[in-house]
Amino acid sequence: VSPPVSPPVSPPVSPPVSPPVSPPVSPPVSPPVSPPVSPPVSPPSSPLETGVATFYAGNDNGNACGYAGVPKDSFPHGFYVATGGDRFSNGGLRGMACGACYKVKCTGPDGNNPSCSCSSNSVVVQVVDECPECGRDHFDLNRPAFERIVGPGLASTCGRIRTEFEEVPCGFAGTIKIRSKGGVSAHWYGLHIDDVAGAGDIAVVKLRSSGTSSWSTVCTKEDGPSYWRCSGGYPLALPLDVRLKDTAGAVLVSTGVITTFQGGQEFDFGKNFAGGSPPVSPPVSPPVSP
Repeated sequence: VSPPVSPPVSPPVSPPVSPPVSPPVSPPVSPPVSPPVSPPVSPPSSPLETGVATFYAGNDNGNACGYAGVPKDSFPHGFYVATGGDRFSNGGLRGMACGACYKVKCTGPDGNNPSCSCSSNSVVVQVVDECPECGRDHFDLNRPAFERIVGPGLASTCGRIRTEFEEVPCGFAGTIKIRSKGGVSAHWYGLHIDDVAGAGDIAVVKLRSSGTSSWSTVCTKEDGPSYWRCSGGYPLALPLDVRLKDTAGAVLVSTGVITTFQGGQEFDFGKNFAGGSPPVSPPVSPPVSP
């Protein structure tokens, strides 16, 4: 009898050991960097200047700059000035400084006038008229503006005063308005520009006809200070786009502004330059769920 044969015993097999797997490491992500946003460009502040001021009865309508009226319940609150020399022409054609705004303060009588005194007030005035006999630093204020900066009841007593003044942004709160001259057509166009905030005075006016890409119609004050006469690009095709550049170098473009060739019409440009008081928007009600 043979002894029982035991089956061979295999050594225990250890399960394979996988090396530890490190979780994938993502490279650090830098937060997105937004490009710097430039603030709106306001007219540069002007240095303080000295001069003299007188007053005149005023000319709310039909003034040399062609404005149809001077607002009294809003900027410039009925205060305005006639200027002369290169202050009125801004170094160019007559009337190129129409619309500019200045803050004026009385510093004393001009000459020996002990009965004249100044108030503590300053006044902001808009250039709307021309004073042919005035030099660059002579402001001919309308009477309400003059009365504001001299002592109570002393306008006639003072007559002529010494001043400090500086150019300041015009505080119109609404949008620019374009007014067409009488007699406009597809073959001739002239316009007025009202309620310009910021620098206030316009340097360049261009029109663009519908269906074109070129600003080939350029408007100037070659016919006088009261309006802009347009040349080139005729016949015009409605609606007309308008491009404005002010004396501070800011540019605004608005499309489809002029919609008719009727004279004496007012068109809303729809925007204004920086520097004015922003209009107050009506409150927006949240949407109502059905």
